[in-house]
Amino acid sequence: MLMPKIAKVLSSFSLDREFDYLVPHNFREIVAIGSRVEVPFGKHRTMGYVVGFADQSDRKNLKS
Repeated sequence: MLMPKIAKVLSSFSLDREFDYLVPHNFREIVAIGSRVEVPFGKHRTMGYVVGFADQSDRKNLKS
């Protein structure tokens, strides 16, 4: 089974849109929709929730 490479994350900094993050290889079998994750957001780190997955993103240079 192929695990998703990109997670769609909803964060408390911006509840009106999702942000794409690369899922680190060692987390691909663990992360699921609804998982709480810590992600970089600008100069800060924030908690967010995975709300979906994608194989591609329109954004370049995604952060993990």
